[in-house]
Amino acid sequence: MTRSTVSLILALTLGGACIAHADVTVSGSIRFTNTPGYLAGYEGGPLNSIGRGVSYERFNSAESVLGDIASGGGPGFIYSRSFAQYRLNVGEPGNPSGAGLASAAVADAVWRDIVVSGPAGPAMVPISINVFLDGYDILGSVGPNTGTYASAYASFAARINNVVVASGNYVRTANGGGPTQTPIADGVFSGFTGSRSFATDTVMVPVNTSFSLSIQLQTAAQVDIIFETAGTTTSLMNFGDTASLAITGPAFNVPAGYTVNSLEARVTNNTFVPCFCDVDHSGTVNSQDFFDFLARFFGGDADFNHDGFTSSQDFFDFLSCFFAGC
Repeated sequence: MTRSTVSLILALTLGGACIAHADVTVSGSIRFTNTPGYLAGYEGGPLNSIGRGVSYERFNSAESVLGDIASGGGPGFIYSRSFAQYRLNVGEPGNPSGAGLASAAVADAVWRDIVVSGPAGPAMVPISINVFLDGYDILGSVGPNTGTYASAYASFAARINNVVVASGNYVRTANGGGPTQTPIADGVFSGFTGSRSFATDTVMVPVNTSFSLSIQLQTAAQVDIIFETAGTTTSLMNFGDTASLAITGPAFNVPAGYTVNSLEARVTNNTFVPCFCDVDHSGTVNSQDFFDFLARFFGGDADFNHDGFTSSQDFFDFLSCFFAGC
């Protein structure tokens, strides 16, 4: 057995440890819109780093119902994804009753050890956060205008010491037989087209004293269908990869001569250093991340180096991160 093989076995067994964590709380549910209770769901936290997900499916000759949700977070990031689909294969003329499926997922993260340091001077300095958001929605509704309906929703909020410094809402709908509607969006989602970097509002924080940053991300997907006519309606709101501190440039905007550090948020000298090889967002790098990455790689969805392609270079770059740990 070669030394490299032994190293790989040890790394897969032990993994590397991400020592920086967030305090994360998650919740999610999948339910029929016209029935009390939920079909599947989860809640968890507060934990240092957490990821939860659940799916629901039901198939028969008349209909198929699919729901999927996931949310979580860790050092410097959170994520949320919601999916719902209802397909009625056989219509029931004269039966105007309907049914629907709603999926929702929420992640809250708090980092409490953020510290601004710098030269002797004022006791308070202004600060704002640089945030990166990356997500998308997919809506499809096939059937009469009054027969099928889909909607996708997302909300975001950031707070420094419990003061809101950024927020926004996004919603888009689609009716069967008609075009998908233009999104209704405000705040950080105004003009959102799938990826956005922005700076939050500015607040004053103490120098050399820790303060807290909290971020909340919620997604929801809902579909409805009238039994009278067959049709299909699908909704996906996906921020399943990135809602984080800025991954390029400074993580915070502070006066010249000052810097920011946080072990919990993985910020060193005002630079966010994400743990990209923590594929399953568990807070540690171990064999599960390796196998999850392989599944994505062979599925053609493992652009680890963000060059727009999945190639052998992504595999080697992932291995470098994996062996180095976080």
